[in-house]
Amino acid sequence: MEKKENFLSKINLKDYTNKLEKVLDKKNFSLDAKNLLLSMMYKIENSYHDYEKVKREVLNKSEFLEQIIDTVEQKCNEIIIAKLNSSENDILEQKNLKYIVDKEEGKIIVNGNESVLLYAILDISKDEIILPPEQDLLKNPVNNLLKTGSNISEDEVIRDFNGWSWDIVTKDIRNLNINIIYQNLLFLLGKDFVYEFIRNQNMLVDYFSLMQDKINVDLIEWICKLAIDVNIKEDEEERKKIINCREINRNKLEEMQDKKEYLNKITEQKKKCTKEIERIDLILNNKDLLKEEYVQRNEKLPNKEKIFSINHLSNKLEEERAEILRKIKEYNKIIDPIEFVNMKHQLQENVNFLNKLDLEDKEDIKNNIIELCILFLDDINKRIKKVETKKEIVDLIYIIRYYRFIPFNEELKIKDIEKLNKIIIKIEKELIKKAIEHKVIYAIAELKDVNDEIIMKIFDSKIIDLDNIVIETEVKEGRIIVRYYDTTILETSIEILNDRKFKIKKKEKLMIRKD
Repeated sequence: MEKKENFLSKINLKDYTNKLEKVLDKKNFSLDAKNLLLSMMYKIENSYHDYEKVKREVLNKSEFLEQIIDTVEQKCNEIIIAKLNSSENDILEQKNLKYIVDKEEGKIIVNGNESVLLYAILDISKDEIILPPEQDLLKNPVNNLLKTGSNISEDEVIRDFNGWSWDIVTKDIRNLNINIIYQNLLFLLGKDFVYEFIRNQNMLVDYFSLMQDKINVDLIEWICKLAIDVNIKEDEEERKKIINCREINRNKLEEMQDKKEYLNKITEQKKKCTKEIERIDLILNNKDLLKEEYVQRNEKLPNKEKIFSINHLSNKLEEERAEILRKIKEYNKIIDPIEFVNMKHQLQENVNFLNKLDLEDKEDIKNNIIELCILFLDDINKRIKKVETKKEIVDLIYIIRYYRFIPFNEELKIKDIEKLNKIIIKIEKELIKKAIEHKVIYAIAELKDVNDEIIMKIFDSKIIDLDNIVIETEVKEGRIIVRYYDTTILETSIEILNDRKFKIKKKEKLMIRKD
């Protein structure tokens, strides 16, 4: 894989454009659709370096472009650009949507916008994530979180970057709650783990267990809780399903408290199943009994549900037999002493988890998101204490800067939340200390508090490449004027009140590290 990426990274946009054009030659798309796809590809290429520089945890550019082209080739049978006054545009307006995806038909209806088209292609590219049967409760919430979250995150490359600036378009982020939860997950686990999870089609792989090698159990539980909270607040049927699941788990756990009574009940159910298997086998091996069963069943069924033929009944009996055998297998597991203890323990954990969910919609989900952010920042703090290389420090500087700008709601960013900003300030100071110790950045002022105040301003900077930051200082009566340049272009300036005497550099290129 690494060799492939190294090779692909050398391929320029022209090669990708040629490859996309060859794919489009085989497609019966309109000229407008083809042109919008090519324009989208150009914008991705033009912005990807900046997107990668600012965010860090992103796919390799070549891998991302290959993914887009493969999706258009394999999963897009029709792309319709909804023009003004067209029937397609009327459909989008009626549903208050910017695009519609029909995955079965491989059809996309989209308004004429490169960012929206990219989002639609990302949406159609992702299959259902497979989870082990025991995690069925998390299936819909996790799919919603990972698929929607990754679509929002990847669409960012042309939504928020234009090849020369980074401008966060909050109104175009399709779900702010999912975005902030997903970004926390992405930075906690890393892109490789998250994208492997998103592409998972193996129900035998338990990614939640694998997560425990990377982050603590409290974080995993909190992310799962928030994934469900978001889902049930947006989908009433999901809420009812979770409530029902909670009741089933509670009742089953209560039954298991009286072990003797519960196992007697399971043993009786197993006996009934065994007798039913014997009855079905007898019918399947006797034509007369099969005909008799056919008549008896059809007499009880309404016309629209009647069994069409004897062969149809035989198939139905085989299916019933397989289901009963599955139940017997499950009963045998329960009767086993070790399995009984494990099952009871799992049920207790399920009940404890389900009891923490806000199924009555009383809680403000934003408060729970703040708690997730606190857990994330605590994890970052631990990582800072363990850093050993210059690259690790540089990556963390970029990540914290990016993280501060994640939209919390329509008006505020994470950095604007007082409870979080207090923690972030401490992290920034620790990062600056580490960066100076490892010769990643220069100290500007001799006094630590003044130096911190000057350098911490870089976390507010929207300059794409922090290597380009030049800091200029001017000392005047009781004030220090600090100017921040993107090489030679002034980005911003601040004033610091000060009446102490100390050494301060007049002009300095901030970043001095070598990767």
